[in-house]
Amino acid sequence: MEKFWIIFVEHTDGGRHYRHATSEDACKEAERLARLPHNRGRGVYVFECVASCRAGESPVTWETSEKHEESVSGRGRKHYGVGGGI
Repeated sequence: MEKFWIIFVEHTDGGRHYRHATSEDACKEAERLARLPHNRGRGVYVFECVASCRAGESPVTWETSEKHEESVSGRGRKHYGVGGGI
């Protein structure tokens, strides 16, 4: 799974989310958004995607980033099964 980062501005509907290739690019965009007059005083967050899942036939299959797999070692890889999670 390719890692990416997105920006979220609190008290908004989230808008269109651009996938930033680096955390540095995402942080620069977050600063730009925070400076916009209509966003003053709102929290602007940078989120890193650490996993994704696809629903098809049961169970749901998970794919995680390499960094996230290190942080959840012992929880399994790629497939968490029913009731599992990240």
